[in-house]
Amino acid sequence: MREMLRPLMQRLEGRLSRSESQIQLSLRNLYILPTGFGGLWLLATSVLYLLGINTSSNGPLLLAFLCTGLFLLSLFLTQFNLQGLRLETDSPSPSFAGTGVAYPLRLWSCSARHSVRLQFQGQPLLWQPALAAGCNRVEPQWDPEKRGLQRPGRLKLYSKAPIGLFVCWTYWDPPEPQLIYPSPIPGPVL
Repeated sequence: MREMLRPLMQRLEGRLSRSESQIQLSLRNLYILPTGFGGLWLLATSVLYLLGINTSSNGPLLLAFLCTGLFLLSLFLTQFNLQGLRLETDSPSPSFAGTGVAYPLRLWSCSARHSVRLQFQGQPLLWQPALAAGCNRVEPQWDPEKRGLQRPGRLKLYSKAPIGLFVCWTYWDPPEPQLIYPSPIPGPVL
């Protein structure tokens, strides 16, 4: 089943991604869905609400309304954590094939951001616990297989802050290529 959905998901990610030299995150390019914990939270809130109605008790009803309010507030707080962030490519320095290569990016923010994660497709995750206001330089890793001018591929930037009930993400294809030298052969230099 997963193999059948993989091409569909890749086409969808391709349609959602942008390929510009810089990108400003806004309502047009941010996407948000509940996490597994958020779905469980909503299920527990529904059970509390039904329990309060069936027992004619105000305690579970009050708690269900409070949980619903927190759920809706978390939706906006998660989206506000990434909205307004501007991503730019920095000039990538040449590197060798077959090794983890750092791709430099600049993140411009007018306010502090929390728990921002960056990841190139199929590469290790870079987690930034906090981004200060102003310019922040980050270097997510990618692993090129070929030499020459290579692009790292699609970058996924996402956050689950502050509560973890929602995940907000965007896709971006940085257009700046990086020069990749052939991988060095180990051994003595003649």
